[in-house]
Amino acid sequence: MKRLLLLLSTVFVMQNAIGQEEEQDLVYFSEMISLNLQKYKINSNTAYQRNNLERAEFLFDSLVQNVLVGTQLDDFKVSTLANKSGKKKPILGYEKPLFLLTSATWCIPDIGELPALNELAQKYHDQIDFMVLFFNKRSDVRKVSNDYSRHIEIAYVDETDNKSSNTVNKLKHVFGLPTAMFINEWGEIIDIQREVTHPYGESDTKSYELHYNYIAKGISMLIAELEVKGSARKNRNVTTSEAKVFDAKGFDQYGFDKNGYDENGFDEFGFNKEGFDRRGFDQLGFDKDGYDDYGFDKEGFDVNGLDENGKKKTN
Repeated sequence: MKRLLLLLSTVFVMQNAIGQEEEQDLVYFSEMISLNLQKYKINSNTAYQRNNLERAEFLFDSLVQNVLVGTQLDDFKVSTLANKSGKKKPILGYEKPLFLLTSATWCIPDIGELPALNELAQKYHDQIDFMVLFFNKRSDVRKVSNDYSRHIEIAYVDETDNKSSNTVNKLKHVFGLPTAMFINEWGEIIDIQREVTHPYGESDTKSYELHYNYIAKGISMLIAELEVKGSARKNRNVTTSEAKVFDAKGFDQYGFDKNGYDENGFDEFGFNKEGFDRRGFDQLGFDKDGYDDYGFDKEGFDVNGLDENGKKKTN
């Protein structure tokens, strides 16, 4: 009996240790946002102040593709209109990949937005779960809910009583509204897109096409990952011959070597061994000499000790 208890105890400890190790292997969305948010906001605000919209868009895409894609979305609970009991639902409680659109009732949809979204939900609901998450009270959300397909779950976060920093601070206040997130069935972020806007003077048909195409692109990525990577992706933390198969050049099925770098020397977040991306900047946006791509250091001064207004640095 003692041997049996000892064996069971050993198994439990080993399972717990493995679970903790796998949990530590995950890189969470909130962690990477916290590490990069301040620098992103500074550069982004500067770009908008200079009316450099192309630069601002580049900064957003760089943050998403080099830092956030591949991170694990933090789980949190939201209220849904379908659940009248008030019981909240985990955002990662879906078995299928998830298209998540964050919005608010005061965000007026473009003329082609809802028709495109509803059509895609009708077409792909067997493969993808769809959710629109409003940052409003339940009563306000109910007023607009009938505009959405029955294949789209309508959820909401009432900020007057919500205590989840992950929900409010990370999803709403970082990217603004509306923002679309494409999340695979294991909670990994595949892509994040700001919703396209209908250019002034364009036809309603053009508006529909713009919205349809950007959502369909993300959905295609989710479906392609399911078909190509299959269940092996689910075991990404288990380093067994079944989960990691290397080709003759030493790369696994995802294109990374045993140290986690691709053929160009970059990891899955787009950084090399020295911690710099393909443009030569680290995760905070500084090059090896400590300057950002505007030529300013962390204190806001250029190589001559001048700030962006030409004022000299004082010691």
